[in-house]
Amino acid sequence: MITARLANLIRRNKKEVMFTTFWIAIVSAVVIISYYSIYLTSVWGYWKTAFSVSPWEGPSIDIIGITVLVIVGIVAGYVIDDSRSLIFACSFTIIISFSIAVAFSFCYIWFVLNYQPTGVVPYAWEWYLYMAVVIIFRMFIPTALFTCLFGAALGSIIRVYILGK
Repeated sequence: MITARLANLIRRNKKEVMFTTFWIAIVSAVVIISYYSIYLTSVWGYWKTAFSVSPWEGPSIDIIGITVLVIVGIVAGYVIDDSRSLIFACSFTIIISFSIAVAFSFCYIWFVLNYQPTGVVPYAWEWYLYMAVVIIFRMFIPTALFTCLFGAALGSIIRVYILGK
């Protein structure tokens, strides 16, 4: 019953579902590339550091990433016609992209940086998951969230007031 409703909803809103999936992929890619680039360019890569306490030393989205997020948000605001669908798509994009970026960060800390515990701490994976959430949260929430919302609002304004659709 629920799957039939979901399939019917997806069939009716193919354009919105496809573009929301594209939006999720772009936002996740920008955040993951920004996260990974700090290991290529700084002392984090040399010392294989998984976490930094100082707020100015962590990964952040650069100006190219911000530009990409605003452009994709503008296109999303233009493509998705209904404002209710746009709000749902934006919130769904933010939640799923955050989850994908945290999963990548956790796997990177656990496998690539090899921070696996040796049996001393029984629930060490929780600490590394916490590190991944904090790193992605401080990079994602101020920058990615507001640029996606700004771009979507700007695209909706362009569609309604400038182009008159």
